[in-house]
Amino acid sequence: MKGYRCPVNSVCKLGDNPYNGSVSFDDVYRAMELVFVVISANTFTDLMYKTMNSDAMAAALYFIFAALILKVWISSLIVAVIINSYKVASEHKKESDQPDTEGKKTFEQLHEERKIVYNDYVAKTKRLRIFMKVRDVFVLFILLNFMRQCFLTSDSTAQEHKGMYFMECATTIALLIEIIVMFLLFLPKWKYFFYSLSNCADLFLAIATGVIALPPVAYHLGKAYPWLTIFSIARFYRVAVWKFTFIRNAWASVFTRIKPFFHLGVFFVMSVYLIGIFASRLFEGVVPIDEYLDSDQLIILQCFAFHSS
Repeated sequence: MKGYRCPVNSVCKLGDNPYNGSVSFDDVYRAMELVFVVISANTFTDLMYKTMNSDAMAAALYFIFAALILKVWISSLIVAVIINSYKVASEHKKESDQPDTEGKKTFEQLHEERKIVYNDYVAKTKRLRIFMKVRDVFVLFILLNFMRQCFLTSDSTAQEHKGMYFMECATTIALLIEIIVMFLLFLPKWKYFFYSLSNCADLFLAIATGVIALPPVAYHLGKAYPWLTIFSIARFYRVAVWKFTFIRNAWASVFTRIKPFFHLGVFFVMSVYLIGIFASRLFEGVVPIDEYLDSDQLIILQCFAFHSS
């Protein structure tokens, strides 16, 4: 029977559960605690290997399905419910505030109207239609530059870094030319250029990467220059939405409805912050300092001292 048979050439020993009996599935309360560990996806693999060693290899199936169902599906469902609840509350608030906001347009409505005007103008302007097809070439420049960056390592020579810098400068110049030509093609209706969120993002990234790539600026930035290449990496979004319409629509939906995501992010940060304070007060002094493995584990003690001061 399960739990009383040992594999061939093996010896089964009955012992205590790990960590003074705190890790086990012997009762519902301990099991709930370990299920929460699986949901958090934090070090649950150690628990899985211990279960496999004490029971059978098939025990891994439980953790695989638990991670997929609880972590990927249930957690995403909870977030979706929170966002949907926020959306319903926002709609009720808009309906209650309708008399006071009559005649005003939301950012989403304004964006949709400008998007229609932008698309109509591009469709009616022959030079813009031709240039939109040529823009795919610049997306290839971004892709090649990004791939070249992926090959840089900590062991790369100074010559390789120099070659990467020249390639970055060439890509930046090409994208600056692209955005300038794009703006000029919208004349005299230059305001329509800014009706596209993609054009605004491309203009910002072109200016940012152009300033950073200037030799005097790059020289004085020193070690900060590699960190600021985040702007050149951000240009990869054009590759992601290049031929995938659903990704483009999804990101457009996110940026036009940024308020719910911002509130959800603030709620998450504040929750983690408050739980961290609670944990520092709850577990302060539980583990003697002389039993700490290294200085990194003094974070809870230092956090408690910080908030106490």
